[in-house]
Amino acid sequence: MRFSNSKNAAVFIKRLLEIEGKEIELIHMDRDQKSLHIDLIEKNKEGWRIKTHHVKFSKDVFNYFGFYFKKWEGLTGETLNDQVIKRLPDDTVLYFAYQDEIRKMTLKDFKSYDLTRIAKNNQLLHHVPFDDLEIYWNDEIQKLDQFGLNELDENNEII
Repeated sequence: MRFSNSKNAAVFIKRLLEIEGKEIELIHMDRDQKSLHIDLIEKNKEGWRIKTHHVKFSKDVFNYFGFYFKKWEGLTGETLNDQVIKRLPDDTVLYFAYQDEIRKMTLKDFKSYDLTRIAKNNQLLHHVPFDDLEIYWNDEIQKLDQFGLNELDENNEII
């Protein structure tokens, strides 16, 4: 499975959560639907939000993580901007999707690292070490695919 954008990664995660019996609504975070960020809202039988699952797609990890945070020198990391973090409920599960892998971490754990910096555009960024993100889906797990989720068509529908 190769992910090319946030939408097909989010559709894939949505399908896995639905297989677990969860009712999920996909919500794009901007009107033109080109955002790297998508929310999957888990709802109860009455339609009320139980939990938010936030999906961010990146083609690559943050390669300068170890440069900014000397404790992790030589390592890569992942980043979320402060505006995203502020709007998410504390019980959110974060998913970081890449072309061939999805990793996850709770927002609470992400915030506990307390690693921040100001970008050149004066935007506050929060970081975590990449290796501390739990593997949610990758090629090894895909080989064990018991649900037939290996392929999505151009409409992000499972083939």
